[in-house]
Amino acid sequence: MTISYQILLIAPFVIIGALIGFRRGWREEAITTVGLLLALVFFGSVDRTSLLGELINRIVLAFASFFSTLLGTDLQATPLIAEENPTTFQLIGFILVVLLAYLVGGALGERRNMTTLGRVMGAILGGINVILVGSQLFSLINQCNPE
Repeated sequence: MTISYQILLIAPFVIIGALIGFRRGWREEAITTVGLLLALVFFGSVDRTSLLGELINRIVLAFASFFSTLLGTDLQATPLIAEENPTTFQLIGFILVVLLAYLVGGALGERRNMTTLGRVMGAILGGINVILVGSQLFSLINQCNPE
């Protein structure tokens, strides 16, 4: 049986994530898990990410058209997301949504009145969260640098 280098690299971070999850509790980690799953849905593949980038560009163009009509001028909007390199948008978007998921989880979760079972569930969810983030980062690295 061989163990891949990716598992060896992510194992210490899973332990650290479990310890942090034990401290944060199950509520914060559950909210963070939902945010991380949304990050995987939106930024999990290049196809979905390029569709999201196209949607953002259309929204920018719609706002430019609205303000152009409102102000009576001719505003020219350039696309916000470059269509030539969707992997850059995928990486940046994924990192931003992960950070937002952890911030929202910390803001909405409560650390008061936690039981030992709540802390253990937080540790399990914390480890799962690290696995979710780590596996997607390895996927993005492999996508950018195929062997």
